[in-house]
Amino acid sequence: MSYLLAKVKRHASPYRVLANQNIYQLPTNLNTAILYNPATILDDGEWYKIENFSLKDYFLQYLGIPFITTDYNQIAINLYTTIDYLCFVVNDNYFFQNVSPKQLVEKKLLSLGGAATFTTDNRIIVINDLPDAIYTKDDNILYFKKLPVVKGIFPGIDVIYREATDLETQEFLNNDFLNLPEGFTAISVHVPNRKRIALILDTVNAFTIQQKTEYFEYMQPYTEGLNFNNGAFDIQDENDLTLIIYGIEQRFYTTPFGHERRIANSIIPIPVQP
Repeated sequence: MSYLLAKVKRHASPYRVLANQNIYQLPTNLNTAILYNPATILDDGEWYKIENFSLKDYFLQYLGIPFITTDYNQIAINLYTTIDYLCFVVNDNYFFQNVSPKQLVEKKLLSLGGAATFTTDNRIIVINDLPDAIYTKDDNILYFKKLPVVKGIFPGIDVIYREATDLETQEFLNNDFLNLPEGFTAISVHVPNRKRIALILDTVNAFTIQQKTEYFEYMQPYTEGLNFNNGAFDIQDENDLTLIIYGIEQRFYTTPFGHERRIANSIIPIPVQP
């Protein structure tokens, strides 16, 4: 048996929508999914994964109990317009689709599935070819492609790639290895760099004098456009700041053949084999 559930606004438990409809199947390439890392950009068709998902604070409570259809009430018609997301359940696999206002539409329809019929009062949810997220209960793994899409399904999941607060951003800017222009404060730093700062702040705060020296020696060949005096980089704008952050993330490298200097746009950590 398979069931389609709908989570609606201001209700903790989903509702039953329909049964025995084959909406989604497990993709064949989940075995190549990549552990989520904000520095990793997926290629087309790839999936991120979060292992041990039931241990996360953003795990949904109803996923942790056996699925019993009678635990879920049938959805009422008046709740259709308040659907937040759909959840298709089959064989302890849960397929999620976020429902945006663009996907919940009211249309006039001419149906051509036999005798032609015309109806004017139709509420339609457009079903995507692929789900936004998949939870495989047996493996306890969540798979997804885009964090901004699934954060509406799993409240709090964006903690894995959050923005630095104003206080944290200013703390980073106050480091003595940055010479900033007058008026350059946390307000000057936009979302992409705030997210990067949230990831590297602990690393920077733990720098020893020796580590700081080694980092700067590594970064200088790749930041020749920036003045480096008395142990500090002269920052003129946010583009300069981005270069420093890339250096701290160790995104700079030189190819062994051709000796071309590059910045890694995407990073996949390679686990150390035992």
